[in-house]
Amino acid sequence: MIPCFDWVDNRAAVFWRGFLLAPRARWSFLQAIKEPFIQTINHYDLLGESAAKQYAGFTTYLALNRQSVFSEDELISIFNNLPLGGLEAVVNLIATQQKNAKQPEDNWQVNTLMFYEKFWPKNKAKLNPHVSKMWMDIILNTGNKTPEAFEKLEPLITCCKKSNHHIFSLFQQSKVCGKHPAIALKLIKLLFSGEDSYLPNELQNCLNTMQQHQPNLKNQIETFKKKLRL
Repeated sequence: MIPCFDWVDNRAAVFWRGFLLAPRARWSFLQAIKEPFIQTINHYDLLGESAAKQYAGFTTYLALNRQSVFSEDELISIFNNLPLGGLEAVVNLIATQQKNAKQPEDNWQVNTLMFYEKFWPKNKAKLNPHVSKMWMDIILNTGNKTPEAFEKLEPLITCCKKSNHHIFSLFQQSKVCGKHPAIALKLIKLLFSGEDSYLPNELQNCLNTMQQHQPNLKNQIETFKKKLRL
């Protein structure tokens, strides 16, 4: 069966789709199909949408679990060559893990930050509004590490789609305006400018909460409100 995973075999795509329906980290098996697994990135379009997302997600699982079958450079090469659809699957897995972590600060430090620094492609061409939105979700789910997460991930959220209701919903759920007012203000400034549409009442509520919890932001907030004519 193992030779059938080699991409020189005409049946390889079928075997990979089957494996990727429910991939398992059986290290001896992965060692046996290591080279075809790495080469699969060059045949990504042949996998079909579902299996392709599974390939991206499973590669992320391998990176997070620090296994010994694949080297960091081998995994980095796969991530660098994933199309945007694959990267959406990657960051969705990272964001879900961060959101569900019982200790978000620890998960940020041990898993999310490690993955970003070692494996995430730094080429801005690898960003789209959906990917940026998920990285913003991650920032807002890092607990007391939110300032550090913002500092690290700020370049990834510059093209975040300004879906007003969703953004303010995230702010409300994370309570970032009260817990980390300075970071919340930086996010608001980054996401909204005078030319953007926004929800005045929700934005005003966010700004009021920031000022209430950190009064020394008053001048910055007033300047920003004038810019938006609030």
